[in-house]
Amino acid sequence: MDLETFRPRVHEALQAWNVGQQFTLKDLFEAQWGEVAQPTTFGQDFLAAVRRGEFPDIEERHKDGANHQWYRRIR
Repeated sequence: MDLETFRPRVHEALQAWNVGQQFTLKDLFEAQWGEVAQPTTFGQDFLAAVRRGEFPDIEERHKDGANHQWYRRIR
């Protein structure tokens, strides 16, 4: 699945996280992560959407040693 398919699920998935908590996309989507056919492309698209302000409750954080992008819930 691609970002457009997951877009409606972002708000729902985010409700499981407290304001200030950090997460990766794999953490955010947990059981649904297996539906993502191309995780790298999905991650790049998601990061670009966050940077464009399409997910105002999420901010970009850092990449870890495994090259996983981290995010934080801000509202």
